Parts: sequence; C-alpha cells; structure tokens
Amino acid sequence: MKILLIDDSHDTGLLVQRCLSPYEVVQAFTLKEAEEKIASFQYNLLLIDVTLPDGDGFSFCENLTREGLLVDVPKIFLSAHSATADKVFGLNCGADDYVTKPFEMTELRARVDSRLRQMKKGPSGQNHFGPFTFHSDFQRCVFTGEDGTQNDLQLTPTEFRLLLALAKNEGRPMTRQEMVRAVWTNNGMNIEKRGIDSHVAHLRKKLHASPAQIVSVYGKGYALSITLRGIRAV
Repeated sequence: MKILLIDDSHDTGLLVQRCLSPYEVVQAFTLKEAEEKIASFQYNLLLIDVTLPDGDGFSFCENLTREGLLVDVPKIFLSAHSATADKVFGLNCGADDYVTKPFEMTELRARVDSRLRQMKKGPSGQNHFGPFTFHSDFQRCVFTGEDGTQNDLQLTPTEFRLLLALAKNEGRPMTRQEMVRAVWTNNGMNIEKRGIDSHVAHLRKKLHASPAQIVSVYGKGYALSITLRGIRAV
C-alpha cells in the first residue's frame, strides 16, 4: 500500500510514517509536488493538509474529485483547522474523513486502516470500451485478446487518463484543448499543449500489441481507432 501525504511539515511527515508503518508513506511538501507525484505513481490513499505554501488543500481535493479518476481513492484531511465548518467544508470537497492536529497516532492509524479496508471490499469501478477494461480505482487498464487472455497495459496514471478519455470518444477526434481539459485540468494539473504529443507517443508504444491505435487527424487532433481503420495517421 502506498500513501501520499501532502504536508509541508517534516515533523508531521516523520510522525505519519512511524504511525502508518509498514505502509509506504510518500510526502509532498507543496501542491505542485503532489501533482507531479500523482501523475507518476498510483496511490491507495491521500492525506491532505489544508494550508500549503502554494495553495489550499480544500481546492486541491475538490479538483481531484470533480470529474477526476481519483474519485475512488480515499482522501483524508489532516489539518490544524478544527472548526466544525472546516470539517464540513472538507467533506463537501470530496474528502472521506477529517482528522485534526494534533492527532492521536492510534486514531489516525484506525481511520486509515478503515478506509483501505473499505476500498478493498468495495466493487471495483470499471468501464468497458471495446476490448478494453478500465479499473478506475487502481488506474489499471487491460485488453482482452481474441483468445480471451487479458493483458495489462502497465499504464502510468497520466496514460490511463489519456487512454480513457480517447476510449470514451472512440472514433471521434479529440482536439488538444479537449484532451488537456479531460486529462489534466479536471484533475487539478497543468500541461503545455505540445507536451501531449510526448504522452501520445509513449501510449502508442504500449498499444502496439493491442487491437487499437491512436491516429492523428490533420487539423483536429487525435482519435482512438479500434474497429475503424479509415482515418489516416499523419
């Protein structure tokens, strides 16, 4: 199990790591750093402070939850803001729980364990598009071959969001602006439009053995082609 702690305090980080051992706790000291880590790794749970050097955890959590693929990942606020209004607001932003500082280590451990157990017992959020099955809770995508075997594409979180967005629009070109909004902006992240091409190139390599391809449509953008082969890649 891998947990992301978003908190700018080294002391809090050490305390949380000791409290939650043997879970792997990775710490991000800013929201920007958290975005980078979320884009690169899959986490089973997020612990979020409210006051951070480059923004507030409330908005960050809300952006992650709203129309995002991390909606199934448990999120717990870990904050010194103890007013009832703060707790209610945090839960309304999409958090699953709210723990105030200073916290009892046994309480935090119990709350984290409870959320992780619920995630294991709950049904996996799945979306099916053609031969692809997207497991949103684990950000994992497999495709079923003609012989019935399932093949894990081993996607990064960003590649998962990108392929899912294209699959939802299979056969219809998505503009770069649409892709930025669906894959990055709706998940609280930023990217320069030219950076999309690099992600598409990496994803194309991983789709090589699958029954699908990402094609470039001149003047429009990219499209995922599974059964349609009439769009010429340029």
